[in-house]
Amino acid sequence: MPTIDDFVNNRWADAKEALIQRDPEYVRKVEDLVKEDESKSHLIVLSPEAIPTFEVKETPRKPLTTKWHKLLESCYEMTMQADIIRVIATSLTGSQIKHAPNEIAGRLFLYHFRSFPIHVKVLFERAHDVIRKSAEVYLSNRRSIEQLAVRYRQAINQETPDFLNEIRNSYVHARKQNWAGKVTAEHSWEPAVVIGQTPRIALEALLYPQLGSQFKSGKYAYFADAAEIILEGFGTILHNFEDDLIANYKLKYPMSSAQ
Repeated sequence: MPTIDDFVNNRWADAKEALIQRDPEYVRKVEDLVKEDESKSHLIVLSPEAIPTFEVKETPRKPLTTKWHKLLESCYEMTMQADIIRVIATSLTGSQIKHAPNEIAGRLFLYHFRSFPIHVKVLFERAHDVIRKSAEVYLSNRRSIEQLAVRYRQAINQETPDFLNEIRNSYVHARKQNWAGKVTAEHSWEPAVVIGQTPRIALEALLYPQLGSQFKSGKYAYFADAAEIILEGFGTILHNFEDDLIANYKLKYPMSSAQ
């Protein structure tokens, strides 16, 4: 099944071919540097917060276009966002906090619980941005670019209920989950006011320990599977987009697609 990484790898391959067309001498020089020491091919060059361990002093005479740079930026951000979703999903299995006090585990659960759907939404936006930036690289016709952007935003939105349906049915769709509203429904504000049970007291004495106990027991371990379903869905959408462009549009550059 095609993945997000497959799509990104294809864009990297296409970008290299585009760079060969623009500045073959630069490509040859960098490849020669790597051939001198093959271990250099995996050293850090794409980490703005780290000191580069493989510095290419040569600069291309004709670098990739701004549109290519924007597409590569979007692919970088989308890849990071996919990893964030996996990290949150793994954290929600409870496997990393077995020995934490229940109250602390409950706080951690609430953080990840409410972060998950937000970060899934961010991935929706990242994927749509990659699709738009790809269309801008490979196509010249502005109308076609806009039509593709709209069509694939709709495709992503249509997938959203399916991706999150299991999560929503399992009481974890944070955007529509209002725990305080349940207090209202249960007519509990009045006694809480009378006895002075503020949110801080209720959270620390009741909710966090209860959530923490459930969290540590592995009640929410299915999040890891849900995350993979979401990411597989995005991989499929991106693959369909590749095939759509190749089959139905006149492209400025040859386009790779996962088979």
